[in-house]
Amino acid sequence: MIRKLGALALALATLLPVSTRAQTPGGLPPAPPGGEEEPKSEGVAEKAPKEPGQLPTVPVLPPWPNQKRKKYELLELDGYFRVRADWLKNFHLDFHDLGSGTPFPEPLSCLEASTEKGSCSGSVNSANMRLRLEPVVNLSESVSVHAQIDALDNVVLGSTPDGTFHDGTAAPPSIPTGAFSGGQVPPEAGRNSPTDSVLIKRAWAEVELANVAHISFGRMPSHWGLGIWQNSGGHDPVHGTSCFDCDGGDTQDRVYVSRTIPGTALTAALGKNWGSSGVTSTQSDVGRDRYDDQPWELDDADDVADWIFALGRLDGPEQWKERIDQGGLVLNYGAYVVRRKQDLDSGGALLGMAPDAALRKRNAKFWIPDLFVRLGQGKLNLEAEATLHYGTIEDLNDDPGDNEPTLHDQTVLGLGGVARMSYLMAGDELELGLEVGYASGDQWEGGKQGLTNYRQKSFLPETSRMEDPSGDDDTISNFFFDPNYHVDLILFRELLGTVTNATYFKPTLRYNLTDRVIFKAATVVSFANVRVSTPGNGMMYGVELDGDLGYHNDDEGFFAGISYGVLFPLSALDHPDQLYANEQERGDAGTAQTIQMRLLVTF
Repeated sequence: MIRKLGALALALATLLPVSTRAQTPGGLPPAPPGGEEEPKSEGVAEKAPKEPGQLPTVPVLPPWPNQKRKKYELLELDGYFRVRADWLKNFHLDFHDLGSGTPFPEPLSCLEASTEKGSCSGSVNSANMRLRLEPVVNLSESVSVHAQIDALDNVVLGSTPDGTFHDGTAAPPSIPTGAFSGGQVPPEAGRNSPTDSVLIKRAWAEVELANVAHISFGRMPSHWGLGIWQNSGGHDPVHGTSCFDCDGGDTQDRVYVSRTIPGTALTAALGKNWGSSGVTSTQSDVGRDRYDDQPWELDDADDVADWIFALGRLDGPEQWKERIDQGGLVLNYGAYVVRRKQDLDSGGALLGMAPDAALRKRNAKFWIPDLFVRLGQGKLNLEAEATLHYGTIEDLNDDPGDNEPTLHDQTVLGLGGVARMSYLMAGDELELGLEVGYASGDQWEGGKQGLTNYRQKSFLPETSRMEDPSGDDDTISNFFFDPNYHVDLILFRELLGTVTNATYFKPTLRYNLTDRVIFKAATVVSFANVRVSTPGNGMMYGVELDGDLGYHNDDEGFFAGISYGVLFPLSALDHPDQLYANEQERGDAGTAQTIQMRLLVTF
């Protein structure tokens, strides 16, 4: 019986019209007009056509909802995985820290309390890793959502051994930490690492409104020009390159609208940055019992707000190359201007503090213009970027209960710039270049004379000036390059942390040994602009020689390389007798060296 019913159903299905079985996904077939079938004429049935062109075709149905969106739904996954190994030799420049500080932390075995317990080689070997994922969801040809996710971000290899108890407490003293480790455990913030294993660093959307504008909004990378001030630490949209050796990068919470001015090659842009929102409901008692509600700012006056204005002609990498290949002079230029202000400062209040107890008066206003120009013709390429930071801060007093300004009416005036030239020779296999950089400095040195890294030196005036507001120095002149703008391997990269209070000259050479092996060399000669803020009150930081040998297989996305650098420090990094009271902290700075290796897979 079942077989007969099945055969009957199959026969009926075969006899049904084709248009009846063609259905939209999840829906019913379209009904004939009027809801009834068209009456058939009586008579002899017509003979079926035999020519292929006369055969009936399946009717085209109207698109179902979201059909167009489904067509462009595509997930792109870009990123890289890297492992780096460093050998750092004598980065403390032969100095011991007995209260004045050193340019770079001494190895633990070189500290005063450990010198009798082990040999002090003065070198450190370290390795770290990172997996970066950059997915893009293309909802259509004009709408996309982007993200940047880092896993095991700069985790030092061997830094999270399974040598702690499950509650996070350290192993007892009788058991050496990690001596019986079963391997590595994931990094967990507050337990065995300052950060978690996975960090979502950026998320933003881009929308192209045809003939109107391009809109970007969310937490996104920020990059401009050569990257001496705004540097994404990743993809460079101007030159089409990527920094796989960068550690951080500028990220902004931003809404950014741009469009090409009709009839010209110029692009104009307007944007808004949320630099800092101040105290939010989640950082105070206000939100303690509303943890699942939408959080909000507690006041607008403590916000750091940026308005961005940009105008210029900036070709993309492919367009730039195409114009160069066509011959003639190619010029790109642009201005990027930021207006920044902050009325009050909440001081980063934490949970449990009364929101109004941390407010401080600032009344800070700044203008930050940045100019970029690029000129190319044939084998010659010239480009430069200059940035000015100008503004005023009414009050730098950090005591919210003190209404009298401790240090007031401060002017901020910092200047930085880079100019570089390159020329291709020998069938583009050899490139010679020269780079000159400048960053203004200031008079004060910070809390410790021997410290050099900008993160350990105050941006604000020294203590004596804070105590005596009547002093003559009322201008903050420090300018800091973005630390992701790499000039060398030792001095600016590690000892100073970035280019600041310096002028440098850097001749470079790049030669393609083969299609996949590249050799690079550079000499960096550096001077201090303000001598008194250097450890030795001298003029010259030193001379650094850097070399790099790299292998790249672009088809498979594999890269490997090794770099060597040596720094010959001079008077600005010395510790003269008249400046250092402790005899063990005095002397001439010693030579520093580094060997750095890297393995990289891109996708």
